[in-house]
Amino acid sequence: INRIGGLNVAMICFSVEIIGLLLVGVATMPWMAKIGVLLAGAGFSLVFPALGVVAVKAVPQQNQGAALATYTVFMDLSLGVTGPLAGLVMSWA
Repeated sequence: INRIGGLNVAMICFSVEIIGLLLVGVATMPWMAKIGVLLAGAGFSLVFPALGVVAVKAVPQQNQGAALATYTVFMDLSLGVTGPLAGLVMSWA
């Protein structure tokens, strides 16, 4: 992340994640879905720290702890709300 930048790492990882999710969406065989899930998970694994670096570098040094805490809270909140919300939407579909 330090070598090529947080935003570049995030964009690469987003691309890998998108490819994985598309592969899951068009999978006709279980192995295709498994490879898609592997790619989606691998892509997402570095998005959190990469964007965290971007968030921390965007504020003065004395506010970096608060920036990281705020970023973490909103990431956790989004992940915690998305699952139940998606389940609710899927129950109506």
